[in-house]
Amino acid sequence: MLPFFGSAEMIKNLADFTEEARQKAMERYYTLEPYFKKLKSVRVVSESEKVPNRTLYNWISRYKNDGLAGLIDKTRKDRHRIKVDEDTINFVQNEYFSNRGISVLLQS
Repeated sequence: MLPFFGSAEMIKNLADFTEEARQKAMERYYTLEPYFKKLKSVRVVSESEKVPNRTLYNWISRYKNDGLAGLIDKTRKDRHRIKVDEDTINFVQNEYFSNRGISVLLQS
């Protein structure tokens, strides 16, 4: 049985995630299980599972705060967005459209 940390509200939200995301959360839990059962230290788990200490501590913190749902990766809000300032966009558009049709032949 999984020890539970976090609120009951978070458990309900597990249904909002894909099966793949829930499976990955369970894999992370099984990675942490020896630590939770006090069988291994974080350092030993890190070495045996080839996961950095910092990552394990992040997972432990998220699990304690949010339960199993905390082990599911958050979707980045800026995903699929281009980070280019307005001046750069204007420069590229002006250069592209103003020089259209001009070709340069390089000879060696």
